Amino acid sequence: WRLRVATGARSIAVMAALLTAALPGASRADPDEAPSYSLRQATPSTGTNIPKNIVSNGTIPYNKTYAELTPEQQDRLKSQYEGMGVRDEPPFPVRGLAPLYRAVADGQQRRLASGELSILLDIDANGDPVAASIYQTPDDELGRYAAAVLMREKFKPAICDGRSCAMNDRFEFHFVTRW
Repeated sequence: WRLRVATGARSIAVMAALLTAALPGASRADPDEAPSYSLRQATPSTGTNIPKNIVSNGTIPYNKTYAELTPEQQDRLKSQYEGMGVRDEPPFPVRGLAPLYRAVADGQQRRLASGELSILLDIDANGDPVAASIYQTPDDELGRYAAAVLMREKFKPAICDGRSCAMNDRFEFHFVTRW
C-alpha cells in the first residue's frame, strides 16, 4: 500500500497511489482511467465544519472489504502482486483500509514526520499478522506505531491456488508535513 500523508497545524491531507484504495469522491478526467477515491477526516479540524481529505488518488475504495470490491477493483489490486493467478487473492484488511489509514494518519499528525515509511507485514494462512519489518522510516516512533497498527489488524487470508496461504503484504507511506 502506498500512502502519501501531508499534515499541517490544523489539517491532515493524505495523497495515495496504488497499491491504495479510497472512498468515492474524486472526478475522472479521462473516461478510460480508473476512478479515483479519497478518504476524509472523521472529524473536521478545529475552525471548520468541512472534513479535509486525508487520503486521495486511490484506485479502489477504502471503505470496502475485499468481497465488496467489484471484479475490476479486485483485478486492479491483484495486479500489484507478482504471479497472482486466477484462483489467487492477496491478503486484505477484514474491515477495509479506512481504519488503517485513519490510524496511521493520526500517528503522523502527532509526530509531524516527513519522509518515507516502508513496512513488510507477514500474514499467516489464518489472516493474522505474525511479523512486521520496518525497512525505512522518517521517525522511529512513527514507524513502530504504524507497525503496531498493522499488527493489530485482522486480514482476509491470502488465497493461493484456491486455498488459504501465508503471504507478505507491503505498506509504503510517503508523509509530507505542511505548515
